[in-house]
Amino acid sequence: MTHKTSIATVLFIAITVRAISTNFSGFMDATSAIFVLVGALCFGICAKGEWNSDARLNAFSEGAVLSGWIGALLGAVLIGININTQGLDALGPAVAVMLLTLIYGYFVKALVRMVLISRLEE
Repeated sequence: MTHKTSIATVLFIAITVRAISTNFSGFMDATSAIFVLVGALCFGICAKGEWNSDARLNAFSEGAVLSGWIGALLGAVLIGININTQGLDALGPAVAVMLLTLIYGYFVKALVRMVLISRLEE
């Protein structure tokens, strides 16, 4: 990773953390993060090439987004199943957690894309 990429990555993470700093704990869910990262890892393993190849990184980033969408859909189904027992008061927090997998997936993809862009020849 080049010096410019490192600075860009740190800046991207910093601005993201700043954007969510008013309720940082609301953006933390270990189950969602593990679901996205393990899904991304599975896609990365399935790709051909060296372990740090562009193909594997692309597959990893796409796997993160796909896992995010699958996690969100699974969350929506779970919300639908439990809506009668939990009541409407629980709907807001449940939808927020459901959407975290999408945020995590796209965040991972953005970070990987920065690495891949830095590898392009000028």
